Amino acid sequence: MDQDKLPYDKFSVDSIMVYAERLEGHTLREMTDAAELQSPNRRRGAFGNAVEQYYFKYKPNSSQEPDFPEVGIELRRPRSSAIRAAGMSLRSGSSST
Repeated sequence: MDQDKLPYDKFSVDSIMVYAERLEGHTLREMTDAAELQSPNRRRGAFGNAVEQYYFKYKPNSSQEPDFPEVGIELRRPRSSAIRAAGMSLRSGSSST
């Protein structure tokens, strides 16, 4: 995708982080134009690939290079089990206790 059409500045860590934080408290379907999302229970990595493709607007890959090579950072998502163990909600990001 052309840099002019990205919803963040791929040359700025701050811009990428601010854009990433906008997803907090929302579902991927609410924040993207994804017609259909694969169940993350059917294929490992399906959710992460959907975030890359539909939210950050870059083609998912298995490259060893960082997801944002211009600033040298990799996109990571906490595992659902780690979030639940910490008493957090995937949807809201707030404590459930």
